[in-house]
Amino acid sequence: MLVSVIIASYNSSKTITACLEALRQQATSYPYEIVVADSSDDHTAKIIGEKFPEVKLIRLPARTYPGPARNAAVQGSKGEILAFLDTDCTVPSDWLACIGRAHQSGHQIVGGAVLNGTRHSYVGTAEHIIEFSEYSEWQKARSLRMIPTCNLSIRREIFDKAGRFESVDTGKMLFKSEDLLLCHRIRKHGYSIYYNPRIKVYHHNRTSLRRFLKNQLALGFSSAVVRRLVATKGSAFVQYFPLAVFIPAIKTGILLKRLASYRMIDLFSLVFHIPMIFVGSCFYTIGFFRGIKFPLDGCRP
Repeated sequence: MLVSVIIASYNSSKTITACLEALRQQATSYPYEIVVADSSDDHTAKIIGEKFPEVKLIRLPARTYPGPARNAAVQGSKGEILAFLDTDCTVPSDWLACIGRAHQSGHQIVGGAVLNGTRHSYVGTAEHIIEFSEYSEWQKARSLRMIPTCNLSIRREIFDKAGRFESVDTGKMLFKSEDLLLCHRIRKHGYSIYYNPRIKVYHHNRTSLRRFLKNQLALGFSSAVVRRLVATKGSAFVQYFPLAVFIPAIKTGILLKRLASYRMIDLFSLVFHIPMIFVGSCFYTIGFFRGIKFPLDGCRP
């Protein structure tokens, strides 16, 4: 069973070496290939070519957003299993072995835990709590409605059937919810998305306050756009948009309830980071309102 590791890259010169080195060190009997679709204007492609000649590099002529870039990498791959990973992630040596065993046991779509790779950064930890606390290694294995593409694997025939990644042209604002649209279509085709906490990646979050707030703005914007395109959890905030002013309080409450069910140290971490989490949630809400107002003519999937 050949596994294709699919990576979309844009200006990843600071993180690509650690990401690919971790993949090079995989301890697995499953054959695998690494395919990177890169649209960078920095030295990412040169680093890959010089340090990782075994990687199949697909150079894209202009900046390409993650969804279409992943589609290009999939088109250039051969694997029966497509394992998606981001350039700002590193993986333990058993990552591919765990993915292979999960698929061999009968699961068609599998995702795993996203661990904090920036534990010593106040901003980075706040971002991790907001975005990835649902995907803790302390969660139980079960079906989920969505798993982010920094740690998601899927059989090729199901990926093709679901229609691949679909991006939305949102102009200058980066669209960041291709994974939510893909998972929505996967579920509409009758497949379940299995969460296995033993499949772990370390996500290296943004440690700059400016980049953190910009990312929350884009996430809120994309979240609103998706909920206007398809009926999914949280669509009520689009239909009754004045309710969106309560998003920061609701998000904080959900995080409190979630982390209280893990370890006490996680709850302490949440309390310590609440000021940054609340500020980030406010920027998320501003982006959400922008997404509600964004014109979507011709954008519906």
